[in-house]
Amino acid sequence: GLEAGLPVRPGLNGKMSEFHAAVGLTLLPDLAGEIAARRALRQAYDAALGGLPDLRLHGTRAAASESLIYYALRLAPALRERLHLALAEGGILARDHFPSLCGPGTLWAGAGIVTADGGPARAPDLGREVLCLPFHSRVTAVDVARIGAITWAVLGPRHPAACG
Repeated sequence: GLEAGLPVRPGLNGKMSEFHAAVGLTLLPDLAGEIAARRALRQAYDAALGGLPDLRLHGTRAAASESLIYYALRLAPALRERLHLALAEGGILARDHFPSLCGPGTLWAGAGIVTADGGPARAPDLGREVLCLPFHSRVTAVDVARIGAITWAVLGPRHPAACG
């Protein structure tokens, strides 16, 4: 944080560097293709994971905008950990995109978490439930099938190949 323009405690500099701006400008011509690929990937994941018990897609509701940044699953913490390990054993990098920056179990364990409405912090609990699948244009149909099979093996009553 800043006081009178001087840093007095840990904070964040959220400005983009010149390097990151140059990379962004270089990738700009590919933006339409990346957006189309991610929309198709979202549909493929929805189809592969549809009907799984105990699985919710994080941030999806009728009024929500379509996220093209990540594909986030919400699971009970124990199931999340089992799925994360199973995906890792299968060579799939699923990520925790919502780690707590302060509060219990962090570098700033004693720091309070400030919320917009002054209510209790929800992020520490939600962070233990969220797992993000690979979400970019290089994820193939074969990758989605592998991710789906692993996820069904961990969460489903039976593998979808056994159905029908």
